[in-house]
Amino acid sequence: MIKEGDEGDCLYVVEQGTFDCTKKGAHLRDYQAGDGFGELALLYNVPRAATITAKTDGVTWKLDRDTFNHIVKDAAASKRTKYEKFLSTVPILKSMDPYERSQIADALQQETFSKGDMIIKEGDIGDRFYMILEGEASAHKIQPGGQKTQVFDYKSGDYFGERALLTNEARAASIVVTVRIHFSNKLSLQSSPRSLSIGRPSKGCSGH
Repeated sequence: MIKEGDEGDCLYVVEQGTFDCTKKGAHLRDYQAGDGFGELALLYNVPRAATITAKTDGVTWKLDRDTFNHIVKDAAASKRTKYEKFLSTVPILKSMDPYERSQIADALQQETFSKGDMIIKEGDIGDRFYMILEGEASAHKIQPGGQKTQVFDYKSGDYFGERALLTNEARAASIVVTVRIHFSNKLSLQSSPRSLSIGRPSKGCSGH
C-alpha cells in the first residue's frame, strides 16, 4: 500500500484487517482496525518513512492531501509538534529518530492527577509507562520493617514505569503526586511501538 521513499498523497484509516509496518526491512508495528497511517508525508511533505503491507484481507478508508490539509492538518501538526518536542527531552527516547518518536506520540494518552494521588503502587503488575508533562511526583518503597521511605523525586520531563514494558516485572515502588500533574502522558503495553523495546533506563530514573 505504501512504499518507503515514495511520495505520499494520502493517508489511510484501517476499518478491517492487519497491516505490517516496516522500515529498512525491520518490523515496527502492526496496524489494525481504528489505526491510521501515512500522515507523516502529508504533514511534512516528505517521502514515505516506512513501508505498509497488508498481512490479511482488509478494508481501509483513504483521505487525500487536499482534504487532509483543509480539515485536520493544522490540529494534527500542532499536537504532534507539542508531543515530539516533549518526547525529544525524555532521556530514554533521545536516541530514537523522529519517525520512531512520532509513533510514540501517536500512542500517548493524557491523564491528569491531583496532589496525593497514587499513580503506581509497589508490587502491582504494570502495563503503562508514564512521562510527566507538568507537575511533580515522588517514589516510595516499603522497607523490610514496614517503614515507607522516599527514594526519588520526579518533575516535568521525567519518566517512570518503563521497567514494566521492558521486563514485565512488578512495580518496584509506589509513585505519589506531590504537585498536581497536568497531562501526564502514558504509554500502555498494548499500544507501545516495538521501538521502545530497545530503550534502557538512564541513570537517575529508577524505572518503576
